[in-house]
Parts: sequence; C-alpha cells; structure tokens
Amino acid sequence: MIKRHPLLLPGAAAVALVLFRSAVWTVWEQSDFDADQAIVGLMAKHLAELRAFPLYFYGQHYLLGVEAWIAAPFFLAFGVSVPVLKTPLVLMNIAIALLLLHCLVRDAELQPWHAFAASLFFVLPPPAPASRLLASNGGNVEPLLYTLLLWLNAQFSRRGTFSMIASLLLITCGGLLLAVVFLAWLNTLRLLQRAADASAWRIGSCGIGLPIVWLICLILAGGVFPWVVGFVFLMIDSLR
Repeated sequence: MIKRHPLLLPGAAAVALVLFRSAVWTVWEQSDFDADQAIVGLMAKHLAELRAFPLYFYGQHYLLGVEAWIAAPFFLAFGVSVPVLKTPLVLMNIAIALLLLHCLVRDAELQPWHAFAASLFFVLPPPAPASRLLASNGGNVEPLLYTLLLWLNAQFSRRGTFSMIASLLLITCGGLLLAVVFLAWLNTLRLLQRAADASAWRIGSCGIGLPIVWLICLILAGGVFPWVVGFVFLMIDSLR
C-alpha cells in the first residue's frame, strides 16, 4: 500500500485557498489595478518584445524591475493581459504557502494540520493584504519567498557537499543582487546630494559645514552595517 505524504492534504488545502483568494485580484482587473502595476506590465511587454531591458522601475530608480523580468516570458508565451501579468505572483504565493508549511512541520515540529492553521495568516489573509500580495508594483511578495529560501538554504547547507555548492551559488547570486541594489542606492544618494548642495548645518560658531546628505549616509550606515555583518556571519556559519 502506498503511504500518503502527511503534507499532501494540508498542502492541497493551502493551494486551493491561495487560488480562491487570488481569483478576484487576478481575473477581474478592475478590482485592483493601478498605474504602478501598469508600468510593470509595460516593462514586461518591452522585455518580451526585446525593445528595452529595464533594470529599474521606470521613473523610480530605487526599485528593481524583478517582477517585469519574471512576467516577460509569460507575456511571450500567453500574450499581454492583466491575468498573465499576475500569474507569476499567484505561483509565488503558492510556493510561499507550501514552503511555509514545510518549514513549520520540519523545523517547528508542528503537526501538518497545526502548521496549516499557523500559516493561515498568509494563505487566507483579509482582502486588503490579499490584494497587496497580488499587486505587481515593485516587490510585495518576493521578500517572503527570499526569506524562506534563505532559511531552507541555511538548513540544507549542513547536510553535505551538494548543499555547500548550492550555498555558494546562492551567496554568489545574492552578492550580484546586492551589487545592483547598492548601485541603485548610489543613484538615490546622488539625487539627495544634489538636493542638499545648498543646504548645510553649521556646528557652533566655528562655521564647520556638515552637509545633510552625509548625515543621511551615516544614519543609513549605522542602521544597515550590523545587518550586513550578521548576514555574512550567518552565511559563514551555514557553510561549516
């Protein structure tokens, strides 16, 4: 007799609920579709037609065009429409729900249906958050997927050479992505510096100028640096 996987029924229920709460926002475009999402669709259309290769969101160079690059092959295969634009997001939502179930059962040691109940905050959220999880406007749902993949990588990397190779590949891809994000931040800081060229804070009466942009840089460095160091040490520890 074939033994049924314990996550089969909870996983199927999670997929069904994700499809149910995604149907309105995917099929009826008038329910939630704005100019920002249309710009992502335009970027994906340009990519599918090989007319442009947008790295950043049109007009907003602090946002990467990840969703446009993911949607472009779907446009090429199925044509340009709002449901096709949101199909990759539906698939991401399904992947996140299944990965969340897997992690809760394996790492938190919950029973499958208990894990299903614990994941309902994502599987079946209220209408407003549900619409945001299906909004193609720059990156609402992707960080959840990235977080779960990093968690799984940290767990798998302790299990052998193959996992170590996968960890190295993930770190390499992550480094390339961080380089692009850093370039986007540099562009943003240049704009801030231009805006702050005529502004300076004077310290005391000695007339020492302290541009506002450098204060912003110091604040960002102080807040981001500990997270970067912690991430590096986490990756090193996962390779042991």
